[in-house]
Amino acid sequence: MLYGLTSWLYPLLHRLAPRHTTTTEHIGRAMLAVTRPGAIEQRILYSPEINRLGGESETTTTKTG
Repeated sequence: MLYGLTSWLYPLLHRLAPRHTTTTEHIGRAMLAVTRPGAIEQRILYSPEINRLGGESETTTTKTG
C-alpha cells in the first residue's frame, strides 16, 4: 500500500537527486556484478556505486546478447 501511495514520487526524486536514487533492476545487476572476482573491495555500497555497477552490468549483458 505504501508503494502505491508514494510511487509517483520516484521520477521527481530521481530528477532532483539522481545520485541518491536507484532502481531494483540496478540493485539486482549490481548484486550479480559484485560476485565477480575483483569487482569491488567495499563492503557497503551506496546508490552511486550500485548505479555504476548496475549500469556496467547492463552494458555488458547488452553487448553479449
